[in-house]
Amino acid sequence: MFEFGYERSRLVDYGGVEWVQLPANYRTLRGIRVIAQFARIIAWADVVHWYFASRILPRDLDFRILRAVDRPRVVEWMGSDIRRPSVELADNPVFARAIDDPTLAHMWSDERSSEFQRQFHEAGFVPACATGMVQYVRDEYRGDLCVVDRALPIMDYEPSYPRADQSTPPLVVHAPSRLVSKGTPAVLGAIERLQGQLRFDVDLVHGVPRAEAVRRMQRCDIFIDQLIVGDFGMAALEAMALGKPVIAYVKRTLRERYPADLPVVDATPESLESVLRSLLADPAKRAELGALGRRFVERHADARARVERLNQIYEAARMHVHE
Repeated sequence: MFEFGYERSRLVDYGGVEWVQLPANYRTLRGIRVIAQFARIIAWADVVHWYFASRILPRDLDFRILRAVDRPRVVEWMGSDIRRPSVELADNPVFARAIDDPTLAHMWSDERSSEFQRQFHEAGFVPACATGMVQYVRDEYRGDLCVVDRALPIMDYEPSYPRADQSTPPLVVHAPSRLVSKGTPAVLGAIERLQGQLRFDVDLVHGVPRAEAVRRMQRCDIFIDQLIVGDFGMAALEAMALGKPVIAYVKRTLRERYPADLPVVDATPESLESVLRSLLADPAKRAELGALGRRFVERHADARARVERLNQIYEAARMHVHE
């Protein structure tokens, strides 16, 4: 697997990934080498699986090379690349209140989402995304859409269930990739109000390498995911794989699409204080939810099942090329 970018992400595990730094100027020798390397990778591949809807090379060079080589190709849309505010506003009152925050206004755009989807459609990509992302795919591109939910190698996650006693203060962990868009101000506000009433510890995990974030997550008794977008993400899956109870805001219309045994405890910025208070006071419930979370990941988010699904999608991409 290859990742092209201007700087490495702290959120990515680069095991098995060759990272290629993009140049500031493609007219330099290094820029020409990156273009040549991209072309060699595409020619080498049997199937091109493109993550996220950002482009790599200027002047349409990336897609021109793809068309020339004519490999089967899949684009997996991940989140902020195609999230459409108009769709989220229709059934998410929390998002409706948050979107007015000036720090969020630049993150999501109907126009940008539509343009990304158009570009990849015209370049012959088969689109794929997780259940929670289907709502953002424009109707004209849903005919070829493949649903492939997030998964992880559960054998790499040793569960460490919350203690079913109160011998030590419970630890609450919140690990946002972005502070405002994940609802961190509301999380910190609820925690501050509760700290004067209950005994517990807090760890805000932000801006650290992924391996360290997972280690700190493994120590917690309660994990708080995002509270704005109305879905849960990879961090929540990792916490469940580690046997932790997870709090997140999953909007009603989306929760109905997930398996009935999804154990994520629902909370909005307004209800978080009450929800967190209840879990902090109930160690037995925390242990129960931790076990249910691990079971959910084993049933529905095992990477081995994702491999089977991806093989089906790659076959659909091959058929698409030959149409």
